[in-house]
Amino acid sequence: MPITVDVRTLPPMTVACLHHIGSVDDIDSAMRDALAQAKTHGLLSADVKPVRLCHDVARKTEPNQRHFDAGVTVAESTTNCGPLDRAEVKGGTYAVVLHRGPHVGVGKTYGWLLDTWLPHSGYAVRSGPSVEVFINDPADTADSDLMTEIRVPIRPAA
Repeated sequence: MPITVDVRTLPPMTVACLHHIGSVDDIDSAMRDALAQAKTHGLLSADVKPVRLCHDVARKTEPNQRHFDAGVTVAESTTNCGPLDRAEVKGGTYAVVLHRGPHVGVGKTYGWLLDTWLPHSGYAVRSGPSVEVFINDPADTADSDLMTEIRVPIRPAA
């Protein structure tokens, strides 16, 4: 199935996260840890989305040394996040794609976006983390049916 890229202007987002350094294979366990902490501290509600902030999109990093934050969206007014770090993700222009399949396969989608689409798009990666929004739950969804929205911050190319 072909990948469709939407260029969107997105509002800022407030998140509560745990920082991790490790492999993309750690995504699910990192998310479980963050969700457990969010639940313990009363941060989960119907409009909360599990997210991962990836800090290595614009730089080459060893596969087992990826810097990312696993957590959840929270209301801007949230101040007590327990052991989770509260952070603001800048709004702005993002290249948005939908990854279908296991979370460990998101790297392939990033690769296509950055190596195939981006060079011919008229855009370049801007500073800030990429954001992955987990649409459904791996606890009750087959790996092949998982959906992750990938948002990469972009700016017009110079």
